[in-house]
Amino acid sequence: MFRLLIVFLFISFAVNSSCLKSGDYVELSGKLVVTRFPNPLAEGDSPEENKPYFIWMLELDNPLSCVTEVDDETFKNWNKEIQLFHGSEIGKDEIERLKNKHVVISGELSVAGGAPSEFSAVGMDVEKAIIAQVK
Repeated sequence: MFRLLIVFLFISFAVNSSCLKSGDYVELSGKLVVTRFPNPLAEGDSPEENKPYFIWMLELDNPLSCVTEVDDETFKNWNKEIQLFHGSEIGKDEIERLKNKHVVISGELSVAGGAPSEFSAVGMDVEKAIIAQVK
C-alpha cells in the first residue's frame, strides 16, 4: 500500500511538472495576427465608448497541452491562441513588421486573472520575435 502511494505521488508530480505556469519563459511558434474584440467596458450606445479593441494574438502552430490554473470555461480556445503584450523589449515597428507572418516568439507566460483587458486565457510578455523558418 505504501509503495502504491509513493508511485501515485511520483506520477502526480511528474504530470504537474510538465504543465506550463505563469512566469515560465517559453518559445512558441504560430501566426502573428491582430484580432478585433468588442470593448468589454462598453456601456450605452456612444460610439466613442464602444470602440473595439485590436489585440495582438499568436495563433499557435501546436496547441498547448497543459497550463496550470487556466480558465478553460471562459476561454474555449485557451490552448490555440495567446494574447501578446509587448513593452520596451520589442518595439511597435518591429512587431508591426511581423503582422500576419509565421513567427517564433519568446517571453514570459501569464495566466488570465479576470481583468477586462484579457482576451485569452494565456498571455505572453514578448521579449523576442523573429520570422520562423519555413519547413
